[in-house]
Amino acid sequence: NKFRNIQIKNSGNVLKSNRIMSFAEDSKGRIWIGSFLSGLYSFDLKLDILKHYQSNAFKALYINSKNIRKVIADRQDNIWIGTRTGLYKIEKPDSEAPKITPYSSIINNDNRVRGDLVTTIFEDHLNNLWIGTDGDGLCKLNPINHEFKWFGTSDNFDHQSIKSILETKENQIWIAGNNGISKFESIKNEFINYNTQDGLITNNFNKNSSYISNEGILYFGCYRGINYFNPNAIKLNLDPPTVFLNDFKISNQSVIPNEANSPLKKAINETKKIKLEHNQNMFTIDYFGLGYTRSKNIEYAYFLEGFESNWNYVKRTRNATYTNIPAGSYNFKVKAANSDGIWNDIPTVLQIEILVPWWKSNQALFIFFIITLTLVIIIYKFLNVRLTERQQIKNEREQRIQDEALNTKKIQFFTNISHEFRTPLTLILNPLEAIIGNKSIELPTDISEKHDIIYKNSKRLSRLIDELMDFRKLQFNKMSINASKFDVVSFIKEVASHFEEEAIQRNIILSVESTEEEISLWADPSMLEKIIFNLLSNAFKATKDNGIVSIKIRVLLKPINFPLLNNDEDNFGIEICILDSGIGIEKKDLDKIFNRFYQANEMDKQYYGGTGIGLEVVKSFIDLHKGTIEVHSEKEKGTEFKITLPLGSKHLNISNINSKSKINEEIYEQISINDVEGQISNNKKTILVVEDNSELRNYLKNELKKDYKVKMAINGKEGLQMAIKFIPDLIISDVMMPIMDGFEMCEKIKNDLRISHIPLLMLTAKGMLIDRVKGIDSGADVYLNKPFNMNVLKSHLNQLINSRQILFNKYYNGVSENELKNTTSIDKQFITNILEYVHENINDPALNVENLADELLISRSKLYRKIKALTGLTANEFIKKIRLEKAKQFLENSDYSISEVSFKVGFSSPSYFTKCYKMQFGILPTNVK
Repeated sequence: NKFRNIQIKNSGNVLKSNRIMSFAEDSKGRIWIGSFLSGLYSFDLKLDILKHYQSNAFKALYINSKNIRKVIADRQDNIWIGTRTGLYKIEKPDSEAPKITPYSSIINNDNRVRGDLVTTIFEDHLNNLWIGTDGDGLCKLNPINHEFKWFGTSDNFDHQSIKSILETKENQIWIAGNNGISKFESIKNEFINYNTQDGLITNNFNKNSSYISNEGILYFGCYRGINYFNPNAIKLNLDPPTVFLNDFKISNQSVIPNEANSPLKKAINETKKIKLEHNQNMFTIDYFGLGYTRSKNIEYAYFLEGFESNWNYVKRTRNATYTNIPAGSYNFKVKAANSDGIWNDIPTVLQIEILVPWWKSNQALFIFFIITLTLVIIIYKFLNVRLTERQQIKNEREQRIQDEALNTKKIQFFTNISHEFRTPLTLILNPLEAIIGNKSIELPTDISEKHDIIYKNSKRLSRLIDELMDFRKLQFNKMSINASKFDVVSFIKEVASHFEEEAIQRNIILSVESTEEEISLWADPSMLEKIIFNLLSNAFKATKDNGIVSIKIRVLLKPINFPLLNNDEDNFGIEICILDSGIGIEKKDLDKIFNRFYQANEMDKQYYGGTGIGLEVVKSFIDLHKGTIEVHSEKEKGTEFKITLPLGSKHLNISNINSKSKINEEIYEQISINDVEGQISNNKKTILVVEDNSELRNYLKNELKKDYKVKMAINGKEGLQMAIKFIPDLIISDVMMPIMDGFEMCEKIKNDLRISHIPLLMLTAKGMLIDRVKGIDSGADVYLNKPFNMNVLKSHLNQLINSRQILFNKYYNGVSENELKNTTSIDKQFITNILEYVHENINDPALNVENLADELLISRSKLYRKIKALTGLTANEFIKKIRLEKAKQFLENSDYSISEVSFKVGFSSPSYFTKCYKMQFGILPTNVK
């Protein structure tokens, strides 16, 4: 025998490292060598050639410098090398382009990187590669289809670092690792583990230190020597161990039998069944297996039937812990396997019953059910009541909305009817007043009395219509009081006198009693009259013939509290009581009689009249005076309305007080027609009457034709056309007309330069403040309600014509101002445009009406008529007057000579200028200097 040593120094510079890690022989007898940090070598024994593989293909993967721990040649002469950077397969290594495949990524199927530190490789009889790693365990690879499997603790494989792998003739794979030696039974596909308990001198072996002899003896090298054995001589232990329970713990505390609150009556190993309370559901069971061969290698598995679905294989762990186990019945089963992996077929069983808590018992659940059912019923009834109440509230709200809508429609209907009433009422009152006021004709007494009755009832009808209008104002909060100081005793007697005739006819005693002969009161006379009149009217309706109606007035001796006054002080007041001996009011209706449209069946013709709004207006008027009203009544005995009003004026706002006597229509009635005639110029002015009612239109014509030229139109459209055609001095128009109403006609007139200067008086039955505002906004100069007094109408006509002339005189006086400000008035803008143009061209002697008409884009005739209507002067006179006013300014404020001034203001001759100046101002220009 001859030994040969090959080193770096005698290898002809082929060998790069003297540290050789692994050898392998292929089918051709060539030796493959894995080195430390210098890659792969081969040695051909026949040719005695040592070759180092460092072509580009090897260099690309750094195989020429890798640490190769294991090299093998498979049955196809492919070279497999295991390195510290994984497994590589080299096909046709001697070719010019060998194929090198890295397997690190192929044998990984999860996020974990495995197989980088390959320590050993083995090819079995089925051409499968067994790959051992340092730290990642064992992998089995099929190199053809690249199927692989990693073995771990779930496969009963205990090794992390694999040292060496062998295969016996019986096709058993033996693996030496860091935890003994394991045998893989390919038929059963399971591992059997051996360690020092089985006779091994150590559990940790050297890498790639193994050998199998021809006789089948296995040799494994370790740091303490060699372990060798015949695998066929190893006999299986077929006796499985028996498992016993040796401790039971609750919340990690051992349970001692027969102690207080202990669930154990006997030792745990003698107990077959145990009952636990609901709060004892965290427990631990200790057990051990009794075996006679290598008992330290006994492995265990347990299973809590009823809670788990699979056995828990826990190797050598000898206890089972469970937490938060729900109430119920369970079987705890535990079994064991001996060192040869033989499991006992009959496990040890402990029956465990965890009791339900008292609140989950059937009795408790029944009680809870009853309580819950009771609560549900109570809540249901409560919610049902709430829903019913809400539905009732909703229905009441909807009913109230419907009632309000119905009331609004009623009021609108009454208002519309009242509008229709006002025109014929005007035609009744005005002729009747003319007849009564005509003292030149002596009528028989009975006819005069009948005239008085007609007049009195017509005025009463007018009051009823006014009451409805007042109600509309109150509805929109647009009504305020206009208080003055007067004697309330005489005032009430005057109102009561209207009912004396009815009292005499029905034999009703009507009396007015007062503790004082004269009592001064700050109040709105118009409102107080309506309050007393309404209550007296209702009292007479409710009182049968031969009854009594009385009014009592007294000053309260002590101050009382008025709720509507915004102070806590008591105030002196006056009390007005209206009593009747009527049939009375039901008590259930007393708190409702001041509601709008409320009527009890038996009251239809008593305190409510036909409208059902009178007492609401009364209540509202009294509230405006900060007073109170109370009602007391007994069936078949009578009713008393008690009104209390505060004395003095402290409770009134300044805006509500009129210290002077109120000027109303009665004052205007005293104005005689002769006085009006004296105020109107002898030159008759033209008036256009626009009214759709033919009777009222003809009546106005007959009353006005003596003093004015009267033109008539039947609607707003015709009125607008006639205003443009005739350019009247004043227009009287109704509001509610067909085709075009008064508002629209008025707005069109005020926006038309040709007729915008014409004053306009509107007659209407609409008494609401919002309607008055609308009329004024549209351009009306006067807004007069129907029925109107003819003398009042004539006075307004006279004042409008006179004030229009004064207004434009003020415009004209603006000639002397240095600057004219623009306004929204189309007439003032018209005058302003004339003045500006004349001032700009005042030094031009050729300035005339034609130039002015062209500048203003208006015909010459229209310009003449417009200037004449606005100023009372012809167009030429108007221009001349402007020149002279400007000349006066120059003479008073400058040093210009008379000749210079005359030329500056457009006069071609100083002498003519002097003549005109003398005629205009009464002095010569030389006297100004």
